[in-house]
Amino acid sequence: MALPRITVLTSGRGSNLAALLAAERHGELDGTIATVIGNRPGLPSLDVATAHGVPAVVVPHASYPEREAFDTALGELCEIVKARREGCAIERARPTNLLRELLEQR
Repeated sequence: MALPRITVLTSGRGSNLAALLAAERHGELDGTIATVIGNRPGLPSLDVATAHGVPAVVVPHASYPEREAFDTALGELCEIVKARREGCAIERARPTNLLRELLEQR
């Protein structure tokens, strides 16, 4: 049976993400970290994800006029990621393109 694929939402240094990745590596997490979504470019947590080979994408909250619109975009992205059994393929140099590409595939 395949492990559940987990999408992690992050907005900071990545200490919690690093702990989750360590738990996964040691077989203590009943799932696999499949995608990391950050709310600002340049977050250290995105570097943590990349260093562990986990696809990372930025959904900049400042691009949305209100919190509800941002939350909707996150929810849509999570559903797209969930529906794609092969996970996300991203261009590391331009992570915000992933959101656009995934939304166009809907």
